[in-house]
Amino acid sequence: MKFLFSLVFFYFVFYSDNTWADNYIASYKIKTNGVLIGYLNWNLSKEDDSYAFNIELKSKGFLSKLFVFKGSYSAIGNINNKEIIPSEYFQIWKTNKKEREVKIFFRNNKIFGLMQNPKEQEALRINLDSLNNYSDPLSSFLMLLNGSTESKTIDGRRVYTFSLYGQQGNEKKYIIENFTNLWADHKRNNLNYISFDNSDSQFLPNSIYISLKGRLFKVLID
Repeated sequence: MKFLFSLVFFYFVFYSDNTWADNYIASYKIKTNGVLIGYLNWNLSKEDDSYAFNIELKSKGFLSKLFVFKGSYSAIGNINNKEIIPSEYFQIWKTNKKEREVKIFFRNNKIFGLMQNPKEQEALRINLDSLNNYSDPLSSFLMLLNGSTESKTIDGRRVYTFSLYGQQGNEKKYIIENFTNLWADHKRNNLNYISFDNSDSQFLPNSIYISLKGRLFKVLID
């Protein structure tokens, strides 16, 4: 479930044909099988040479009595000729059973540091020094929505590449490639695809569809 949301909110960056806004705020509702399961709110701020994100996620609806979740995500970085250059990423994920914090630091297109609380007991399966030009999920999606056809991503638990699979009309479809767990030997990836549609030529997609474990999740502007 956490992986789903780590993918959902990264699509809430505006899509604007390479045009930037100074500040953009939006609210979305998340549904599956017609049932409301949560809301999220995010704020994107951009200066001439820097950007900052803050995203808040919270369970909602009658299912929230069974599964309570709350997430807070933020990223900051620099912009150089519209190139997104991440510097810091911070994430807090809470449920009724556990809580986890993740911090990732970037320097010169490399992973400068990765911190987790509680600390991961398993050993890393890959050498972080070998990862070049990776970004946190928020910054990674900024790259895609600003025109890139792929973006390499690290979210603290896994690394993967978002790749454009196809486009039909105003709908773009992305798949995940080169998926590797940082702390486990298996490469199991339950995500089938993600697509979004901004048919009304708005900065923000009107709808986002995520196929995960055979279930379709709909993310709709509120």
